[in-house]
Amino acid sequence: MDQLKTFSILSSTLPEDGDWEADSEQPVGRNVLEVVLKMFSRYGFTDLEVNLRGYYGWEAIPRKGKLRFHLVIQPDPDSDRDQYLLICDPKPGILPFGRPEPAEYRAVLDAIYEYMDASDEIKLIRTMTKHAFETG
Repeated sequence: MDQLKTFSILSSTLPEDGDWEADSEQPVGRNVLEVVLKMFSRYGFTDLEVNLRGYYGWEAIPRKGKLRFHLVIQPDPDSDRDQYLLICDPKPGILPFGRPEPAEYRAVLDAIYEYMDASDEIKLIRTMTKHAFETG
């Protein structure tokens, strides 16, 4: 799973829906995450509820059978404003048997990133692995 491109930097043409400042009671990104969740819905995912993630972003946990992702969106820490960091972390479950293969998660991520590329509301800037994000 370490080779999956689960981190992405994106921008959006959607109206701002919160505050870009740190420690905000209403961080930006909810509208963007809702558009991403519509893309997951087109791919057959359910459980598309958006929740506040601390003071810095939003999260959701879409599911499709045994496939599950933990999505977190927040302002991109390396950008002054107008760019978001989206993390699409696969959650395969605790038990080793019956887990989806990494290729299944890759297929979903590829489809979601393709939807983003075609979207008028979201512009995908860059995708990367967790390691690539952490090492800059």
